[in-house]
Amino acid sequence: MIRVACGDDEASCLIASLIAETVTPCPCEGGPLRICGNGPDGQHVEVRVLGGGVYEIEGPTAEYVAKIRGRRCLL
Repeated sequence: MIRVACGDDEASCLIASLIAETVTPCPCEGGPLRICGNGPDGQHVEVRVLGGGVYEIEGPTAEYVAKIRGRRCLL
């Protein structure tokens, strides 16, 4: 799991780059707002919105997330 802090603009780009296809999260798990789906490579990705510009990302490696954060938005 990776924890990142960023503004809304960067978070929108990051989440859109990480999740190519959304899936419905299980409502039974509760907790913070979650966005779940499959990444461009088919790997399961889950982003938890913790508030205050903090996000937890599960699935991709820290290196992959850093690579996305370091490039221009492709959307």
